[in-house]
Amino acid sequence: MLQSTFLFQINLAHKAGMLLSIVDHRISPYSANLLQPLVHLAISCCNDEADSRPPTAEVVQELESIWQQMHPGPICNNI
Repeated sequence: MLQSTFLFQINLAHKAGMLLSIVDHRISPYSANLLQPLVHLAISCCNDEADSRPPTAEVVQELESIWQQMHPGPICNNI
């Protein structure tokens, strides 16, 4: 139940264009434009229907793309 309430709040903020209202401002000063793809990906990964969730390879590719937008430069492969 907590997960569905949490996802509902995220979806609500996303649709209202208020992503920054749900972000802990201590993490970094990212803009809503940079957070939007990350939130969209997270929402799609939490879909109730397994067939509607993106494949792992697609999630990794999207996360790498988002990382590049937030941190231009080479991705560290030592993590």
